[in-house]
Amino acid sequence: MTILTTQISLLLLLLLSITTFYKSLCSNHTVVGCNEKDRETLLTFKQGINDTLGRILTWSTEIDCCAWEGVHCDNITGRVTKLDLNGKSNFDNEPFLKGEMNLCILELEFLSYLDLSLNEFDVIRFPSIQHNITHSSNLFYLDLSPFRYHDHGPLHMDNLGWLSPHSSLKYLDLSGIHLHKETNWLQIVNTLPSLLELQLSHCNLNNFPSVEYLNLSLLVTLDLSLNNFTSHLPDGFFNLTKDLTYLDLSQSNIYGEIPSSLLNLQNLRDLYLSYNQLQESVPKEIGQLAHIQQLDLSENQLQGSIPSTLGNLSSLNYLSIGSNNFSGEISNLHFSKLSSKSFRLDLSYNSFSGSIPHSWKNLEYLFYINLWSNRLSGEVLVNLSDWRRLQFMNLGENEFSGTIPLNIPQYLEVFIY
Repeated sequence: MTILTTQISLLLLLLLSITTFYKSLCSNHTVVGCNEKDRETLLTFKQGINDTLGRILTWSTEIDCCAWEGVHCDNITGRVTKLDLNGKSNFDNEPFLKGEMNLCILELEFLSYLDLSLNEFDVIRFPSIQHNITHSSNLFYLDLSPFRYHDHGPLHMDNLGWLSPHSSLKYLDLSGIHLHKETNWLQIVNTLPSLLELQLSHCNLNNFPSVEYLNLSLLVTLDLSLNNFTSHLPDGFFNLTKDLTYLDLSQSNIYGEIPSSLLNLQNLRDLYLSYNQLQESVPKEIGQLAHIQQLDLSENQLQGSIPSTLGNLSSLNYLSIGSNNFSGEISNLHFSKLSSKSFRLDLSYNSFSGSIPHSWKNLEYLFYINLWSNRLSGEVLVNLSDWRRLQFMNLGENEFSGTIPLNIPQYLEVFIY
């Protein structure tokens, strides 16, 4: 009995030691503080900031930097992995941070997510980060886009060379930062092989670099709107990626024809080419974009008839081709396969003639229709009860005859004559 008792005692002592060890190990994991090097980098970043709303008051040497506002650390290593100081949650429409955006913040070795968007920085400071970043960058999300209504003029950036170490980037948004001195922006973007989404809206880009030898095969979202290219779309532009689902080139001063290579974007769902100087006709191949949902070609100089192949776009829920030079009749083939549950249609300010197709009575989910200022004629044979979801209808400035439909619901805004 004495030997058995001794063995049991030793076993209990061993179990107690193991339990104590694991408790100590777990305890050490929970008390790991912010890495000292990361803390110094964050404090350097803070020095140039004018914190108008007290967003980063917690950034004090008396507080662990992993507990600072917007800072997220790895629970085990204490290294900073995420910095989120965007202004999206400010309901007063006042940016949180002003002053200097110091990109020394990119020296954080384990940083994977950086969002400084919707602030009002005056200047971007570039330390020699290309030399300082010797580690493999983990950054996959980067958003530096400023508050859009900047009182002190635009934020400027002379080049994008600083992006080169960050080959893991999947999301990049520099919208609103002027990049007019950067002439090789597309080639630099091409060095980011993991990029899925690129937002360069309102960047004052003024040239389309050569697209030869470029490959953006993973890109699914591309926004180059509100730029000043003053050029045509280069041959092969739509060959850069075949997985693109969202493309916005609106208000970018693009001229010339819509290239037939647009057909290569078979996965495209949203295409915005409005407010440019596009000319000639719409290629019939556009009807082969089977997944297109939003198509905006308005405010251009396009002409001719609209291709009947538009009737193949069964997923289409928004079509705007207003303010062009289109002519001809609208036939029963247009929108014949439409199945959208909420369809918006704008054909205004063109020269369409003929009558409204009888088949349109089948567009029971029509939500918005604008035919203002065309040469359409005939009787308005619209039974509004067929269009149960209609909220707005403008048929004015045409040559219609007949009577105004009766029993117009109060919620429906109607202009006919």
